[in-house]
Amino acid sequence: MLRKTSGRVGIAALYSQDAPMPYSTFNLSKVKTDFKLIFVENQDLFGDVQTVSPSEYLNLIFSEHLPLVTAINTEKARYELIIMPVLIEVKRFFQYQISIFSGSEFNRPLAK
Repeated sequence: MLRKTSGRVGIAALYSQDAPMPYSTFNLSKVKTDFKLIFVENQDLFGDVQTVSPSEYLNLIFSEHLPLVTAINTEKARYELIIMPVLIEVKRFFQYQISIFSGSEFNRPLAK
């Protein structure tokens, strides 16, 4: 959970005067500093969440993809063959009411 400590920091504070900062260059340390965030890590956020079993389809995907992911052993393979199928399963579980953004950049123009 993130909590803002005090003061207002606009998104423009993350940009240089010359060009916007691309989303891909954000890092946790910079975000914590720029937005004056405190991380609260000792809360059980998911204590009341019920376990959901994976669908037969997701089990099939895992059985076919896990050996391949282990053999390829790259972050890209893990994302494409394990993480994305799980995200699609979550989307399906929530009846397609959520969106998945893969490879989308969220660059913002300088504040005017």
